[in-house]
Amino acid sequence: MNKTCARCQKIVYPIEELKCLDKTWHKTCFKCTECGMALNMKTYKGFNKSPYCEAHIPKAKATVIADTPELKRIAENTKIQSNVKYHEDFEKSKGKFTQVADDPETLRIKQNTKIISNIAYHGDLEKKAAMEKQREAAEIADVRVNNAYPKRIGSIADIDPANGIYSSLAGESASHHQLHQQQSQQQHQQQHQQLLQQQQQRALQQQQQQQ
Repeated sequence: MNKTCARCQKIVYPIEELKCLDKTWHKTCFKCTECGMALNMKTYKGFNKSPYCEAHIPKAKATVIADTPELKRIAENTKIQSNVKYHEDFEKSKGKFTQVADDPETLRIKQNTKIISNIAYHGDLEKKAAMEKQREAAEIADVRVNNAYPKRIGSIADIDPANGIYSSLAGESASHHQLHQQQSQQQHQQQHQQLLQQQQQRALQQQQQQQ
């Protein structure tokens, strides 16, 4: 028995038959119920067993339900239980460590941070050691200068206010002080150069290890 088209109610022959939405259609009759645009199996949208295009398919409307005392009570209890559950979970998770997967980028950043921290740590130690050596060297230099140029007591005859000379020891003290400053500067420069060379060598070794 030949079937009839769901739209035009005419006989549908097998060559022009299209089955969709539990109905039989002519291929040319399979159109949008609202605008009449031709549809196919890929473009149609079904609603109540009728074909529609994407733009005209009816939208389901939300059903409004009156708030009865029972529904209000259930909603309030649900809200209270949700708050209790939230605070309970919050208290349980508070202070806990959350494990995060280490991707290659995170691992690289951690490694670089560790290297920089080690450089800074060892650099501070070396600076501290260099300062201690410098202080000890300065103390030794003071002792040597004092031993090489022992102080002597001047006399009243050494003072000559007219010529701006108040002590015959003034010139000797100035030369001693200048000599001490030069020695300290030379020691400081040598220690600074050694520290820079050590840091450069360490940075070069770390770069080679990373490569």
